[in-house]
Amino acid sequence: MRRPSNEPSPRGRRFIAAVALATLALAPGCGVLVGGGTILGLELTKDDSTGNVGSVPAVAIEAPALGEAVNDRVGIRYRLIDGDAQLVDVTIEFSTDGETFIAATAIEDFGHDGTADLPSDADGVEHVFVWNSSLDLGDEDRAGVLIRITAVDEGGSRSRPTLSDPFLLANAQIATFAGGEVFGDVLIGPTGLALDETANALLIADDIESKVFAIDLATLELSRVAGNELKGFDEDDVAAVETSLDDPTAVLRLGKQILVGTSLRVRSVDVETGFIKTAIGTGDGEDTGDGLIPQLTGLADQVFGLDGDAAGNIYFTDETAIRVVNRQAVAIDVAGELGIAPGTTQTIGGGSALHPDVPQRVTVGPNDELYVIGDDQVFLFATQAALTAYPDGPAIVVPVGELVPIAGLEDGDDEEDGGLAIDIELALEECDIVIDAAGERAFLSTVTNRIHEIDLLTGELTTIAGTGDAENAGDGGPANEASVQRPRGLALSEDDLLFVACTGAIRVVNVGDTPAILGTLVLEPGAIETIASAADAEFLVADDALAVDPDDDSVFTMDKTDNALIEILPDTRERIVVVGGGGELAGDGGLAADASSAGYNLALDPDGNLVIGNGGRIRVVNRQTVPIVVAGVTIPPGFIDTIAGDGDEVSGGDGGAAIDAGFVGPESVAVGPDGTIYLADELSVRAVNPGTTTRTILGVSIAPGEIETVIGNGVEASAGDGDLALNASCVPLGLAVDAAGTVYLVDAEGSSVRAVNAGAADRVFFAGGTAVTIAPREIETLVGTGAAGFNGDGLPSIVTELTEPKSIFITADAIFVCDPGARRLRRVDGQTGTVETVLGTGDSGFNGDAVPLVNARASPELVTTDSLGRFYVLDGTGRVRRFFLD
Repeated sequence: MRRPSNEPSPRGRRFIAAVALATLALAPGCGVLVGGGTILGLELTKDDSTGNVGSVPAVAIEAPALGEAVNDRVGIRYRLIDGDAQLVDVTIEFSTDGETFIAATAIEDFGHDGTADLPSDADGVEHVFVWNSSLDLGDEDRAGVLIRITAVDEGGSRSRPTLSDPFLLANAQIATFAGGEVFGDVLIGPTGLALDETANALLIADDIESKVFAIDLATLELSRVAGNELKGFDEDDVAAVETSLDDPTAVLRLGKQILVGTSLRVRSVDVETGFIKTAIGTGDGEDTGDGLIPQLTGLADQVFGLDGDAAGNIYFTDETAIRVVNRQAVAIDVAGELGIAPGTTQTIGGGSALHPDVPQRVTVGPNDELYVIGDDQVFLFATQAALTAYPDGPAIVVPVGELVPIAGLEDGDDEEDGGLAIDIELALEECDIVIDAAGERAFLSTVTNRIHEIDLLTGELTTIAGTGDAENAGDGGPANEASVQRPRGLALSEDDLLFVACTGAIRVVNVGDTPAILGTLVLEPGAIETIASAADAEFLVADDALAVDPDDDSVFTMDKTDNALIEILPDTRERIVVVGGGGELAGDGGLAADASSAGYNLALDPDGNLVIGNGGRIRVVNRQTVPIVVAGVTIPPGFIDTIAGDGDEVSGGDGGAAIDAGFVGPESVAVGPDGTIYLADELSVRAVNPGTTTRTILGVSIAPGEIETVIGNGVEASAGDGDLALNASCVPLGLAVDAAGTVYLVDAEGSSVRAVNAGAADRVFFAGGTAVTIAPREIETLVGTGAAGFNGDGLPSIVTELTEPKSIFITADAIFVCDPGARRLRRVDGQTGTVETVLGTGDSGFNGDAVPLVNARASPELVTTDSLGRFYVLDGTGRVRRFFLD
């Protein structure tokens, strides 16, 4: 770290133990903001004979800035300075009155350096302590909080206690409970890769982080090129690292520019000034602009494919079209499009010439031919003259201007190793292809966690990396025995190093015949290594899993980086794997922690057992100390088993055993007060009787262990209010059941919340305002007009528009609606029916914690509460956030 300008060099004759207040970007800990501060400290005299500072350690704190607000998990970054470079122990304390100091409780397993045996040197070695302030001080706001750090080295020399400036601990405000980043810039979702022109840096587009990174290939250090974490679009002519990017998915170095493919635009970063401009696209979502300058060209979709030819022309993909930007001073002819004027954009392939699944990515070959990725196939596109693919094999002729498949079979997802690429089924969504300089080899990433090499002379395909397992493992060994998790973007250097963007990691494979050196790594031919990863990130939570156990306030969610269902303990934040990842549904009848899955919808039954819906199945984890029987399936303690669904994800099986039924998804699961399991199927809500006696659910008789439809007639519409629930049309998403057994559903087709009365008498909602009466077994809309949108707060629920509601949560006095489309959490007052926004500004992205709820950017996906009344929201930015409501 660079020393403050007013801190003398350690080589001078006097030294200061400094306290500096600065920035710690600790997104999950909510509490680190930008600021400056004062310099305090003790002067120490150096020993001229040794160059040491008299064996006395010093501490320089970087903490929350003077007067700024932080909360919950407070990141305290500090430097330990000792000319003897000894190991140092520290004590870290806090005070709320400036007089009494108490030991600060650390959050364990959070990536911090701890407090013992910490290295130091004359310049200062950085360390981080993460303070669990909510555990120590509760969920209240405290002004004038201080941090004090004291250090002692191996020789027993003790520093003078170092104080921070006072700051505001805003624990009553919104805080990130889990997920997101730990210390700033980390790779989470790398999707697009490119080498710069001298191959001394690797550029990375990360669409989850909304940033562009660079890895210095000499030092393997990671730095940020563009993006400030917030998703969106900021105006041009600002510093690239301070601007918002809209899901960057492709990157390209071209001359003095770094081009970034995003949603509806291509942005350009000037490598000399660091400023950003729009290079292509108006951002209006209209597919227009052939013959116009790039900035006036309308793009209709995400720019996944982005590449340049030797002359500097730019090729990119846009929905179902391949387009070119002529960057020459003269007109050019490309793929039958003649006389493309200088400085203009032109579609060179579109309409019926293109398969509906393409193009996604586009790569320029050594002869300006284009390799185009679709969902299931690789296409070759000749831009100047007819080509013959695989001349020593099947010899496929490719006329100019036509997309001709050269690898993969349509609608396939199973891969084989060996044989002709044109005869092998491939799954290629959001994958990539790169070609070597000689045009003799292609390298292809696939959805099924593999990387293939295609011989461009014979057409033979072989697997060079990946076992099919959805994890990043096997570093230092042969790539074909290692696993690669969801590889996407690829880049190939001239010395045969293949860089791969995997989930949460950048990995490299030596595809050459001789050893290669990369930074401090030596890669043998065929070997694989990781050069950057999300190891510095806590984890990223998924947008479909959240539940809180009311007995102990444990939080259950999905760790998206590992694809595992985890339990987070409420105080220590320790993470416990409940069901493993791996991307497959496996392990039924065994311990849940040894099982695997691919995604989760969660609910807790009345006894605290986990009910999980995914992959056409309902599975249950027994959290009791004795066996349980659910829908006729016996599950021992700690075990997991399927109790409904055959995994085919085709709706059917009403009136039969739930274990043999088929359903899609499900989109959501919920459990009633009597243990009945409800699931949102494609066009209906269905119920499973988990007990041993017949039940009548919403007027439908269901035998033990069987499944029946209880809401919905199978028609894709939103209709039928005031009629029996079975006669209504709906497209259910989120489900909830209250203490009276009333079933609530989010209807995607009507952008609304509807309810079905499970009782024997009429039920009146919002009696103090615009009352809605529901007869037994009938359905009515409680929130929403049927039109998607946002028409403000303070209105009755039946005239309030919802944009894209996803889930609901019911309390004793309100209905909470997560509307990620509007980027808001709405509260419907149970007495008046009036709707208000309680969280979210309507803007995308993440603008930190310790701010009022209505000022916090959020994209609420799911919401629930704990026994203390604290609300937990699963945010689309990959976080679980926690707050109180007044």
